[in-house]
Amino acid sequence: MRSSFSQVTAKLIEEDPRVIVLLGDIGVYSFNDPMTRFPDRVLNVGILEQSMIGMAAGLAMEGFIPIIHSIAPFLIERSLEQIKIDFGYQRLRGNLVSVGASFDYSALGATHHAPGDVGILLNIPGIQIFIPGTSKEFEALFRNAYANDKINYFRLSEKENSNSHIILPGEILEISAGSDLTVLAIGPTLDAALALKQEFDVQILYTNSLNIDGASPLKSLISTPKLLVLEPFYVGTTAPLVMDLSSSPEFEVHFHGVKREFIRDYGSMEDIEEQLGLTQADLHTKVSELLNA
Repeated sequence: MRSSFSQVTAKLIEEDPRVIVLLGDIGVYSFNDPMTRFPDRVLNVGILEQSMIGMAAGLAMEGFIPIIHSIAPFLIERSLEQIKIDFGYQRLRGNLVSVGASFDYSALGATHHAPGDVGILLNIPGIQIFIPGTSKEFEALFRNAYANDKINYFRLSEKENSNSHIILPGEILEISAGSDLTVLAIGPTLDAALALKQEFDVQILYTNSLNIDGASPLKSLISTPKLLVLEPFYVGTTAPLVMDLSSSPEFEVHFHGVKREFIRDYGSMEDIEEQLGLTQADLHTKVSELLNA
């Protein structure tokens, strides 16, 4: 997804004179060409993430469309107050694009992990959050939303699904029918959901964005009394978005995501997934327990 981001953004710089890119000393090499051709519209601000958000807000006030890029914990957690006030409170438009997801930088430790990014951003009214499952999905979502009147967050991941599904922001797509259990896969969790079909008759729904302000179509799509939400971030992050379901006697709502604990061991992504109970085998065990409960 990272290369897709630089490629589509380079095209947007050429197509739309309002686009301006601010880099937090991340991904600079991939922007060498547009930086040479448009030196006043591709800027490496350096490791000054909070200042970068403030600069972007000022540019947005002058009619530019800022695209702001860094690693998730630096871009979101370090700069939360500036995102909240400079963009959220002032109702400015802009695009936050992160890499690293929850623990793509697995070997670099807690400073580079951000399983809490989506959860904290859900507290900013009006924000749109996109969790693409593939590079093609990212490009479609980015082109659709980059010039809207909102603050957008695009969460890029090293992990990608096998197939792309081009859907509108806030849309939920039924991938397959089933009668045992409904699984809502978010972004790069779809392949894990599909693997469940080998053993269980599960209904699979998919989305790559979180609909915060509008009514969710989720309730009308669910065909079973139990829902399992697969989250590529802290478990339970999306609970506020399905409150109408969890408070209804018709449904049981469960979540499967990153445990709410610090990752203290270093290693590969696979090592951390095993440590946190996020392997495919762990997911199969979770579904078995839900069906037998």
